Amino acid sequence: MQAAFIFDSPMIAKLPAETVVYLPGTRDHTVQVAGHEVHYIKVPGYVKFGYHLINFFVRKLLKITNVPEYLNMLSFVYFSHMAAFYLLQNDYEHLLFASDELKQKVLLQTK
Repeated sequence: MQAAFIFDSPMIAKLPAETVVYLPGTRDHTVQVAGHEVHYIKVPGYVKFGYHLINFFVRKLLKITNVPEYLNMLSFVYFSHMAAFYLLQNDYEHLLFASDELKQKVLLQTK
């Protein structure tokens, strides 16, 4: 069995059959989509609150107006942490990642 850790739903159509897919979502649940088992990982409210705190700190206190690196940074870190957790819970033969950065973050947490 193989697993895919992706960010966008349209990418599901490009995946091989019998792939377990992990996506960020609005609530934790599992559905079947086109022969794939799709697990949605909800980012909790405290992570979103932390994002607002970081934005306040960067924009108001440091007076930096445009910092695209901080956009959804905490959500990405939380998703990569949960992806590593689910990866350790299951035995997959092949892994597919949406980006090299996500792959690096997840695999570092599984050592």
